Amino acid sequence: MREEEMAGIKKESFRLFYGGGELWIEHLDGIHEATDAAILKLREDYARLKRPSMPGAVAVNLEGTRVNAPLITEIARLFMSGEKRITRVAFVGVGRAEKKALKKALSKSGFVIAFREDFEKAKEWLLSGGS
Repeated sequence: MREEEMAGIKKESFRLFYGGGELWIEHLDGIHEATDAAILKLREDYARLKRPSMPGAVAVNLEGTRVNAPLITEIARLFMSGEKRITRVAFVGVGRAEKKALKKALSKSGFVIAFREDFEKAKEWLLSGGS
């Protein structure tokens, strides 16, 4: 694994108190081509996210990570597993084809999804309650 991929994997995902609400910040950014490592990180982070005390609004940063079918499938599998009540998900750093694939994979999720280019805008959207 390349050094820059390792830097992305080491980024901590965490609960954030922001604008009077709570969000889960999922850092999957900067992992580049290391799909297996991104999936492993997502699984480890989800084990923390699914705790009852964690928020149901999730910001997923994918900037600089190859968003391919295996990663999309794992995002959908975990987020739709029913182990955690997820209410809203904002994806950041996703291209047009990946956006279409994520929408399709999450079409029966029961939670609202959005795509934003700016991470601050994604956090604001998650707390806004709007569409």
